[in-house]
Amino acid sequence: MLRLFFTLLLPALPLSGQQLELRFLDVGQADAVVIRQGGKTALVDAGSGGAIVGHLRALRIDTLDLVVASHNHADHIGGMTAVLSGTVVRFYLDNGVPHTTATYQRTIQAVAASGAQYLRPTARAITLGSARLRVLPPPPGLTGDQNNSSVGILVEYGEFRALLTGDSELLELDHWLANASVPRVHVVK
Repeated sequence: MLRLFFTLLLPALPLSGQQLELRFLDVGQADAVVIRQGGKTALVDAGSGGAIVGHLRALRIDTLDLVVASHNHADHIGGMTAVLSGTVVRFYLDNGVPHTTATYQRTIQAVAASGAQYLRPTARAITLGSARLRVLPPPPGLTGDQNNSSVGILVEYGEFRALLTGDSELLELDHWLANASVPRVHVVK
């Protein structure tokens, strides 16, 4: 099994004295990405189990300003209930496409119990310190397809761009490229 743990630290814009941190966490065969900038923290996906909590503790993260579930498959939201019950979460965003699994039901209940404000997957920019997270909503009309209804996140920091695509397939990626003005990026996950 390939284990991936990758941290990307980018120098700050001139005079800001801060860095953008993208940390791709090893949560098994699943996804979890921590984004930090300017004292603010976001988490995109939470893996399939409780491993995410140990990573957050090791990184001394007790508050998440934004949590994004790219889509509602267990390998992306399986650890969300642990995150929501063990961490202060200010805002929670998912793809807006309900799923029929017990994992999804537990996650939605945990969002409500946590007090996190639920955000719908609409095109918007969210500020995270000096970084900007552009939300790329899923294409309309694909409500039965979780992968092609993933929420994309375009991380912008100065001239740097990273695109987090969840499990988007060609249909959704083509939609974003044609309609969302996705620029050239440095990192694609």
